[in-house]
Amino acid sequence: MARRIPVLGITMGDPAGVGPEITARALARPDVAASCKPVVIGDRSIMKAPRQVMAWILLFDAIHHRGQISTLIRPMGGKVPSIYGPSADTQMGG
Repeated sequence: MARRIPVLGITMGDPAGVGPEITARALARPDVAASCKPVVIGDRSIMKAPRQVMAWILLFDAIHHRGQISTLIRPMGGKVPSIYGPSADTQMGG
């Protein structure tokens, strides 16, 4: 009798986060293909996007989140971290 391989549904996670990249890496592993039939749940166009496109999406997502975090940190007297470059709270030069 042939060995039955289970079908495994995998959500790709946040399309603007690292989920699609992690999913793609997992699908490329031979042990994953040998142990299950993976079915990715999510947007096909995101999974097919080149790495450069995904890098831009991640960058813009980081910019967006730094904007959000700055509205929470500054009123409490904190400094916004340099995520993708200097923030207004980072001293320039040296």
